[in-house]
Parts: sequence; C-alpha cells; structure tokens
Amino acid sequence: MTSRWAPLSRTWWRVRFAVAGIRLALRPVRTPLFVEDETFEALEGRAELIERRPRPTVPARVIDFGSARTRLRPAAAQ
Repeated sequence: MTSRWAPLSRTWWRVRFAVAGIRLALRPVRTPLFVEDETFEALEGRAELIERRPRPTVPARVIDFGSARTRLRPAAAQ
C-alpha cells in the first residue's frame, strides 16, 4: 500500500531536478580548459616539451608460481 504522500514526494523531486537543470543552464560559463593561444601552439608544435622519466632498463621479474606455492604452504604439508 502506497502512502498518500508518495505522489507529492515524486512531484517534489521532479521540481527539484527541473530547478537544478534551470540553474545549470543559467549559470555563467566557466573559464575554458585551454586558452586559444596554447591550443594553437600545441597544434603547431611550438608547445613546451615535458621531460619524462627514463624507462627502467632492467628486465621484468619472472614469477615462478610453483616455488611461490611451496613457500607459502605450511611446513607440515610439505
């Protein structure tokens, strides 16, 4: 059995959602992520280059699952 306030509650949430949408539409525009000059510099290749860390030259470790399982077993089970 639904409450007699259920339709009012649904209407209240619809009104809140509509008001939030209107506020979002009327809110002033935020500053853009990219300024036009920076965008054109990046496209023309004049942008400042960022140095990256060198990649490690050591090969990756190989995991031996069999020996790992034997190390993790209790001493009585071995």
